[in-house]
Amino acid sequence: MVAKAPLNMRNGLKWRDGRPRWEPSPANRAIGISGFDIKGLDGQWIADRGQAISIADLRHEWAATYRTALLDNARGAEARLTLAEALVKLPQPQTDDARASRRAITDILEKSQALIECRPEVTLRRTGGRSVADLIDAYFVAQQSPDNHRRLAPATIELYRKQSRRLRDRFGRHSVHEIDRPMVHQWYSEVLKATSVATAHSTLAVTAAIFRWGTRHAGWNKESPATHLGLEKPKGRTVSIPFATEKAFVRFCDANSFEDVADAVTLGCWTAASQVDMVKATIGTLSQSTWRYRRQKTGVEAITTMMPAVQARIQRRRADVINDGAEYASTEAAPFLCYADKRTGTRVKQPHTSRSIGDRFQEARRAALAAVKNGTWPELAELSRYQLRDTRDTCVTRLFMAGVSMEKIPPWTGHSQKEAERILRDHYIELLEEGAHETARILLDYADAQAIELATDGG
Repeated sequence: MVAKAPLNMRNGLKWRDGRPRWEPSPANRAIGISGFDIKGLDGQWIADRGQAISIADLRHEWAATYRTALLDNARGAEARLTLAEALVKLPQPQTDDARASRRAITDILEKSQALIECRPEVTLRRTGGRSVADLIDAYFVAQQSPDNHRRLAPATIELYRKQSRRLRDRFGRHSVHEIDRPMVHQWYSEVLKATSVATAHSTLAVTAAIFRWGTRHAGWNKESPATHLGLEKPKGRTVSIPFATEKAFVRFCDANSFEDVADAVTLGCWTAASQVDMVKATIGTLSQSTWRYRRQKTGVEAITTMMPAVQARIQRRRADVINDGAEYASTEAAPFLCYADKRTGTRVKQPHTSRSIGDRFQEARRAALAAVKNGTWPELAELSRYQLRDTRDTCVTRLFMAGVSMEKIPPWTGHSQKEAERILRDHYIELLEEGAHETARILLDYADAQAIELATDGG
């Protein structure tokens, strides 16, 4: 009896006398993917042709993605990112058919996992010179790897992706080994002219992170070309919120259900606390005559006196706790900054995070500017200039303008002693110059009053 030739179907599926089998292509065999008998969980050949085709298609797609992911280029990096996301989102099979399909790709899943985790038994297939675009893609693939214990937070990764676009646009097609320090410095100068010092520095910071990763992984480059560039020093942000604007905005917030924003603005303007420190504060920690805390970013202790404006906000918040609907160990243990989450539809307030209080400030500011546009709250017309982080600057500015010595400001604000002089002289340099001009004006007014002629020629 002559055996019947197998019926060749799509995506590697062959059917011989009721025995379906998936056969790999030469390219798949070359990377170690073998054939697979398509059987059910009971070990019997799957007779349903539709199910057999579905299993063959599934194995074909996973094999193709894995094969592409092995390429040491931009396409491979993109495929590795796809694999990493798919492995994380892959659901557990709930039916026998689903379990049979999962079994059909188990070996490819294991190979994919080993590739994403950069295990030594997996080697990328060289396809020629490595480009900067390949390096960028490989960097973000590595950030998604479960084996990467130092990977960035999702929000930071998104920010890095945006900043890396300039690097890709400028050098994406260049070989990694072509890029040297003079080229990067010239590019930095171009970005500086086209944008701002802050933007140029952010772009170079991300560039340095990507190239630094390349020097440590898979030999992308021997050393980073984005170091020792002699970057221009950024000018400090010298924004101070006027008293009148602060008071008007607090009144607006209280009148329009943004009491939490009013709390944060007041606390920042009068204690110099940053957002990340504000959200850690409880009613109890703020109810003493002084608030002692260690700054989250530096670990340096800050000791601020609770001024009357802050004390009033604390009393408002204490009275509000009984309406929160949340259970606290005590009133003193309740967080100072809370908000009602509109998405949950409940009146129980949630403790703020640094990000959520920032978002709420933006929301309140938009509402206030809309009111200005409609002809009300004209005193808030300049509010678009200010951010929540400016409240810390505002407090430091007020301390300086009030005549507090530089030695006494750091213990209040939580600056480290080492950094205090640099921060207060560089970050607030314009304010220091204004102080000098004011001193000169007072001296000249005094001279005029006393009819004294000041020598201006050095004589």
